[in-house]
Amino acid sequence: MHNCGVTDFDPTSWIGELAANLVKPSDVAAVIERLNDEIAAELPLFDTDLELRRDLDASTAGQLRAFVAYLLADADVVRPAVEAVHLARTIARRGMDLSVLLRIYRHGQQSALRYTNEMVESQDAPEDGRVEILIELWSRASAWFGLCVEQLITAYTEERERWLRSALTRRRQQVEAVLRGDAVDVTAAETSLGHPLRRHHTALVIVADSETDGTTRLEEVAARLAVVLSVPRPLLLPVGSRTLWAWLATDHIPDLTLLNATTLPSDIRIGIGITANGIDGFRSSHREAVAALRVDTRQLALYADVELLSLLSADPTALSTFIDRTLGQLADDIHAALRDTVIAYLAAGVGGASTSLGLHRNTVRYRIRQAEELLGRTVETGNLELHLALVCAAASTQRPN
Repeated sequence: MHNCGVTDFDPTSWIGELAANLVKPSDVAAVIERLNDEIAAELPLFDTDLELRRDLDASTAGQLRAFVAYLLADADVVRPAVEAVHLARTIARRGMDLSVLLRIYRHGQQSALRYTNEMVESQDAPEDGRVEILIELWSRASAWFGLCVEQLITAYTEERERWLRSALTRRRQQVEAVLRGDAVDVTAAETSLGHPLRRHHTALVIVADSETDGTTRLEEVAARLAVVLSVPRPLLLPVGSRTLWAWLATDHIPDLTLLNATTLPSDIRIGIGITANGIDGFRSSHREAVAALRVDTRQLALYADVELLSLLSADPTALSTFIDRTLGQLADDIHAALRDTVIAYLAAGVGGASTSLGLHRNTVRYRIRQAEELLGRTVETGNLELHLALVCAAASTQRPN
């Protein structure tokens, strides 16, 4: 650089010369290597992944040229280098978080400013002039980095959304092939889904009765249930803005009674299939979770509780007729407590019903007599049909008229 007196000192001219020096063929490779080595020191994945490092090198070279052009033109228009956009999209396609991209530019900016500070300090500009150069340079660099990163965030976000849609499509196609019973390569399917298919599977179908902003809330519910059961995070497949399919893969049969104490959002209903092993269990448990929601109006619908009702409910009108014909007046909603008592009595007698319902034995006997008056016969008569009708009535609280 030339030597100037204070009177004719022009920071813009000095910055132009600095910019030109940044891209000298003899120096540019060393500058890029230094900047990227410092970035990699903070983000080690760029040291271990050679493909990513090549993309970073290309991005830094392109951004260095773009930054120098910005300094020399003294313009407000900022366009990231094509190579930088490619790096942002690669990070998105790799499934990496946006924070990786932001950290690249935070550390890159710090490294670039350290380097330019050293260049300014090495020149023979007057002391006051150096301060002016640095202030002006920092101001322009901050503006450039800010505008540039905004555009790269947009590129990352758009690519990430495309990647997620594509990944979701592939996952849905793979899951649907398994559910259809297609011949699938289990190992390849496990790799594609990121989910083991040779373990026990417990399927969940989670639905929201009200409109939701996407499926994030449903995914949070699924994750919470996995925590309650102390099992790994489930495989998740959104099938609409208000429905989520999920599978828990375990080495054991989870204790689903633990879910009874779980508080769920009031508009959420969950169908849960019976735990079963392997790829067949993956299919059967899902089919049962869907069926549980269809026949059970409770918020937490376990197929194991309503399997009989599901099997009998192919014709809802016929089922309703069977319940009414078998139970008579006992089918009325106001007699739900009596029905529960009869079910407990048929399962375990007076003593067992007293214990399970927390009632005095005499109260159990009194309720049984009331039920028999409504039935017009003893509860011992037609035991099988009566028990079936009672179980179906207990689970089917919203039967067709």
